[in-house]
Amino acid sequence: MLVQLPSRLVAGALWLALLAACLIYLWSRLPHYTFDSSLLSLLPAQHQGAMPEAREQAQAHLSRVADKQWLLLVGHSDRQKSLALAEQIKTTLVSPSWQFIDTAAQFTSLNASYWPYRYFLLADSDRQLLSNHNTEQLFAQAQQRLYSPLGAGLYDPVGDPLFLFQHYTESLALDQPIQLQDGWPTLFDANTSIYYRLLRFELSQEAFVLAADTPLPEKLSALKAVLPSGAVLLNSGLIFHAAHGAAQARTEITVIGAGSLIGVLLVLLLAFGRALLPMLMPLAAGLLVAFSASVLVFDRVHLITLAFGASLIGVGIDYAIHARMALNHGEPLASLKQPLLLGLLTSVLAYGLQGLMPFPGLRQMAWFSCVGLIACWVSVWLWFPQQTTPKAASRGMLPLYYCADAWLQFSRAIHWANWLKAAVFFVAVVSLLLLPGDDGVDQLQTSPAEMLQQEQQVNRLLQGPQPGRYFVVVGADATQLDAQVGALVQRLNDNNIHQTSYRHWLPAQALQARNRQLLENVYHPSGELDRWYSALGAEALTAKAVAQFDAAASAMDLTALVASPLGAELQHFVRLEPNPLAIVYVDQPLQVDQLAALAGDNWDYVDRVQELTGMLASHRVQLLRLLVLALFLLCAVTLLLGKSIQPSLFYAPAIAASVALWLVSVFAGGVNLFHCLAVLLVLGVGFDNSLILSLAGNARVAWRGATVSVLTSLLAFGLLAACTTPVLKSFGTVAALGLLLVWLLVPIMATSSDSPLRN
Repeated sequence: MLVQLPSRLVAGALWLALLAACLIYLWSRLPHYTFDSSLLSLLPAQHQGAMPEAREQAQAHLSRVADKQWLLLVGHSDRQKSLALAEQIKTTLVSPSWQFIDTAAQFTSLNASYWPYRYFLLADSDRQLLSNHNTEQLFAQAQQRLYSPLGAGLYDPVGDPLFLFQHYTESLALDQPIQLQDGWPTLFDANTSIYYRLLRFELSQEAFVLAADTPLPEKLSALKAVLPSGAVLLNSGLIFHAAHGAAQARTEITVIGAGSLIGVLLVLLLAFGRALLPMLMPLAAGLLVAFSASVLVFDRVHLITLAFGASLIGVGIDYAIHARMALNHGEPLASLKQPLLLGLLTSVLAYGLQGLMPFPGLRQMAWFSCVGLIACWVSVWLWFPQQTTPKAASRGMLPLYYCADAWLQFSRAIHWANWLKAAVFFVAVVSLLLLPGDDGVDQLQTSPAEMLQQEQQVNRLLQGPQPGRYFVVVGADATQLDAQVGALVQRLNDNNIHQTSYRHWLPAQALQARNRQLLENVYHPSGELDRWYSALGAEALTAKAVAQFDAAASAMDLTALVASPLGAELQHFVRLEPNPLAIVYVDQPLQVDQLAALAGDNWDYVDRVQELTGMLASHRVQLLRLLVLALFLLCAVTLLLGKSIQPSLFYAPAIAASVALWLVSVFAGGVNLFHCLAVLLVLGVGFDNSLILSLAGNARVAWRGATVSVLTSLLAFGLLAACTTPVLKSFGTVAALGLLLVWLLVPIMATSSDSPLRN
């Protein structure tokens, strides 16, 4: 005969099996799993503008180009000392995680890239002389260089008899801040009289893959600590920001998790004594299931998701607190089934609303929190006994209970008219739409100011383009793309807007054709070249030079430039495969009237800072509008349909959330999206406690349980307010203020005379 097992026992066994499966799954996945530490990955893809697909492709391409490279500038006022330092640092930084890029060799590749097209390329000064038919001065300059005591350099009497090609490549080099000196790419800063040597490196993997355990920051710190007097070492690259972000996230996860756990343990120990361990089991189950579900669903779990998830400790423990408090006072758990279930639903809805925002990172946080809360709730109902158990409590919390009782007693003496409380609620909710915003992108920045200033200094020295402000240009093929870039560059020049593009290294086809025509007059009909070789006594070379000129009949086009050795250095300007696109950088933010003058069908303007700011502001406003609508609908539904649940139960959380946001706005100069997202948590926890207090049989016991619940939540989210990561700090500040105000306002907002808090 089969033994009939209790359904609760079977369910508990199945739940334990699921937890074991989660543990085994994490054990197998974590050794090969990569966590994300980039705050930009928290943001949604931007689809603004006329060409969203091209913009997205351009951003992805630029990220790939910049992801693996990093560089150093080693400087000293003594030229030879800067050279010695560069050699020493190059040797010290040998590692399998990155390789040194010989930038000096790339100067040689410049000649190799242009040599086949030399008869289409002229320096401006040479073009002017040829246009004026002033070949005599051209010959005089060539003779002076040829017979100069300093030497003519590498002279090819057939391929470049008049040094025209050397003039062109030298003119290109002179436009660049980096010059080749002593075999090293060198930059002289006239403001500080420092010689900088450039060292470039390429990572073996993506920056965010290596960020978690790269020794690079420690190595550079050690190098900077032993630099001789007067030496300067500047670094630039995504790897440094990624490594700092990963280290900061790990630290804050440890601090938040450990601090929350220690604080919650201490509170529970003081409140429940020997019942501490059973109360922690649902919390551990919730964190385990939430972490496993996140690793299963997402390719990369963000480290901020884990830091935020650590704060789940303060919320997930609420169900165990209320259940244990009821058992300690002889009440069956069945009496809490309805309020705890409603509390779970409101919390999950609050986090779910966060998950509706089009932010990948916020969806991760919402998923982690919802799954974790559900797992905590299920564990409480499967593992906590249904019947009353022996009282397990401690006297350590009595002072706090006395304070809670005193506040409850004081609140009972406050009698507000129902219409007045409804009016305060209405004003508080509507005022959410009037909050001033502070949507600057600095709230997404985790790198310290010193690191950002160093990046800016390196970019200034190298005269690099302004990142994040550019035009994306598209074309059906390389020829059409080049024509579109030329048209945009011309329009920018006509509007006195400085730009940087690959066009600096690729003259327009019309200009190359003009150069070729000018050289035709030298090589063919006028006999000018004969006079040059006659002066040298090498008349036999004329035929060879003319033959090479005739053989090189193709101008340099965009396809040839990208395929040349120089093309590897121009990846952040142009890409031909799979879809041709080019990037044209501008040095200044463009205004509406300028953009109107620059409008075109084949290009689109991108200003990452402005667009991120606008996106954050837009989502903040949308969230607040949705929140206001949801609060009014919730109160209307309870007013029309509710019996035991009154609209006044939602007054305290809504007023607390509004006051918290206004306080932050006054002291911080405005609120951002992440401040507003914290309001969802305040409302979720506030609704939990309001529902439990309304539906519980013993108001005093429920109020004490709510006090312990709010205290544990404050311990978790209060620590978030101490974070250095702006996103977590913003969230924690509003959450801490809001939860404290919820505790203060809930008993005051009890309206009806038969409310449990009034009796």
